[in-house]
Amino acid sequence: MQEAQAKESISAQGAVAASYGLQIENRRLASLTRRVLCLAVILSLLAVVNSILQMQMMVVSHYNPLFLLSIGFALLVPLCGYVGAQNSNKCLICCFCWCNLLGSCANFCAL
Repeated sequence: MQEAQAKESISAQGAVAASYGLQIENRRLASLTRRVLCLAVILSLLAVVNSILQMQMMVVSHYNPLFLLSIGFALLVPLCGYVGAQNSNKCLICCFCWCNLLGSCANFCAL
């Protein structure tokens, strides 16, 4: 009986949307969460590829520990977006958005 009431309350509120394993009741929020998660994964891949390409362009005959450090710092911003979207943390999502905005402005000014 309680299951039927729970199903009725869910159908009255709207269908629960699944976004990468997360159950989100609001469809708009589920769409935005999906976008942030995809963007965070894409930015992570770009950061790793960029670091690898920069390492290959440098003429270094020995292992450089700063290489791993640079990848770690590059992955912090996408990590903020990913964890913020997963946990619905407004502070981490805000940090993700502002860091990407500042990075975009810096890249634009560098052109």
